[in-house]
Amino acid sequence: MSFHILAVGRPGMGEESTVERAAARAAEEHASLTLMCVWSPARLIHWARLAGVDPTDLIREHAEQSSDWIRRVVAGLPPDVSVTFACRKGLPKRQVAAELRKGLYDELVISRPLLGQRCLARLEREYPELRVELVEPTAALVAA
Repeated sequence: MSFHILAVGRPGMGEESTVERAAARAAEEHASLTLMCVWSPARLIHWARLAGVDPTDLIREHAEQSSDWIRRVVAGLPPDVSVTFACRKGLPKRQVAAELRKGLYDELVISRPLLGQRCLARLEREYPELRVELVEPTAALVAA
């Protein structure tokens, strides 16, 4: 039986440590790794029109930056780690829930700020055999 790990992070939020930890776990377990980048535009994005900027352009740029981030992260992974990656727009908890419903994963490695206590409790109820590891974001990058 193979072992599958889902790692979830956001670009520019100091969450590279989440990916590093997930890659280390994948190497330890000889597991396949699915790396999911989750992003969403700022809530005030629609006010950009007042500054003469098209919100659609900002969203497209954000999506491109997120895709670039995940590609850079994947390129830095050890060559012996089998990795699949995806970039998703939306709330992290919803994207994680949708991915976990596929029933493929034995472990979730995720940045601590992405899931609240209620969401974690629900994951424990719905997926009692899923191992969840919370990783602290890198402080220096979060403050930037």
